[in-house]
Amino acid sequence: YKGSGRTPYSRGGDGKAALGPMLREYLISEAMYHLDIPTTRSLAVVETGEKVYREVPLKGSILTRVASSHIRIGTFQFLAAHKDYDGMQALLDFSIKRHFSNIKFSKNAAIEFIQAVMQKQIKLIVDWMRVGFIHGVMNTDNSTISGETIDYGPCAFMDSYDAKTVFSSIDTQGRYSFANQPSIIHWNLVRLAECLLPLIDENEKKSIFLINKEDKKDILLEKQIKPKSIINIPLSISNVIQIIEGLIRDEANKMNDIIIGNFSLDVVGRKISLNKINEKLTEKETEILWKLLNKIDHRIPQKEFLKEIWGYDENIETRTLETHIYRIRKKLNSIGAKDYKINNIDNSYILSLKKLN
Repeated sequence: YKGSGRTPYSRGGDGKAALGPMLREYLISEAMYHLDIPTTRSLAVVETGEKVYREVPLKGSILTRVASSHIRIGTFQFLAAHKDYDGMQALLDFSIKRHFSNIKFSKNAAIEFIQAVMQKQIKLIVDWMRVGFIHGVMNTDNSTISGETIDYGPCAFMDSYDAKTVFSSIDTQGRYSFANQPSIIHWNLVRLAECLLPLIDENEKKSIFLINKEDKKDILLEKQIKPKSIINIPLSISNVIQIIEGLIRDEANKMNDIIIGNFSLDVVGRKISLNKINEKLTEKETEILWKLLNKIDHRIPQKEFLKEIWGYDENIETRTLETHIYRIRKKLNSIGAKDYKINNIDNSYILSLKKLN
């Protein structure tokens, strides 16, 4: 419950929230969800009847937020700061069970957990960057291990491209600017790895050695001598920032627009058009339709969609794919593209075209 007051983990604030910012979080989190960007969601915003005092008195409110979990990198930092390694082990075990059950029996679960969280965060930042989203306050308390966007404060979408754009009135140095988001998540991942070193091995140097030995290509460690033996770990697959930039380039180059007569698929804008009638698509719908349009009258197995679009290698439940296909059919019909038919034949999809418009 955001805005319900102080908690045992509060710092200097009152823990209260004003109505305006909570409605803003409700709207933007829903926008992110429908853009297919991993996000927490808002169930409700209610007024408290209290006044919240900021620069001026404002109406108080509470936002009910839901997520796959509310575990953040900062949660691990809290336990590390108190040297509660038993608690941290319990938190790690729960986090793996909750989010990454596939690594439960790994030889060194802490190392694979770091890698798994890193992959989630890389994808999230790529998603932010491709839509021009600027979070505004990317501290470790606002970085979830599930890779979901959380805590919509001074955030916004850019109207026109400027890499230095910030929306937080107190971010005068541009720490959380659009261009700095890959660097900041890099820094946050370093802090997570720093917390988990004692769970890899009791000996600090051996922990670093084991990580390097476990996967030299994925994780690089570099120790810097600082007070209290703080370790700086530039954690990335070669380099997080370079990977994010590469993924953004791949995302942009992966698909091209398709034009068939008066029908078009705009990949970047994620929309289909026919005779100036438009319909918006989600990211997954765009990828599915692009694939179908590139192979008109050819069967594409469900497994191929699942592997190439969702990354699955094994047989899995296909209801998610079927739901996306159903929505694409409805959107084709809504713009009048009734000659474009998607059929399911023997666990394969085929897009047939009766005639060119």
